[in-house]
Amino acid sequence: MSNAEQAARYLADRHVARESMDIMLQDFAPQNLGEAYTAQEGYLALLTETKGPIGGYKVGLTNPMMQKMLGVHEPCAGGVFASDIFQSPATVNDADYFQLAVECEVAFTMGADLPPRRPLSVVTLFPKPSNRLRHHLRSWNAVPTK
Repeated sequence: MSNAEQAARYLADRHVARESMDIMLQDFAPQNLGEAYTAQEGYLALLTETKGPIGGYKVGLTNPMMQKMLGVHEPCAGGVFASDIFQSPATVNDADYFQLAVECEVAFTMGADLPPRRPLSVVTLFPKPSNRLRHHLRSWNAVPTK
């Protein structure tokens, strides 16, 4: 089993068990963003079996200060399960989440799919407010820097 497969399985198991995801403290931790994205792809595939399909995508670490704090040099992206997307107003059960937190986010519903290649054509965006629930990572200062 590759390091990415080990990382994906570890993250999925920790998610299901509602335990902290201290992935960067493990021997099989991703060593760069490419490996991290490979592990994330496997993790999402494993969770799709129980959580259902991906409903959208998120870009994080868009702030240079946060990038510096976590040792990365660019924003990072990830999938969001459709079952974790709520229309406002929404009520959630905190017992369904591990270390529940609420963040203010901006979400967009695309007016049309993006074309498969660049240059992109004009696409109408419909901004709407969104709150996203997230799990806390225990080791913020231990992120891949390569």
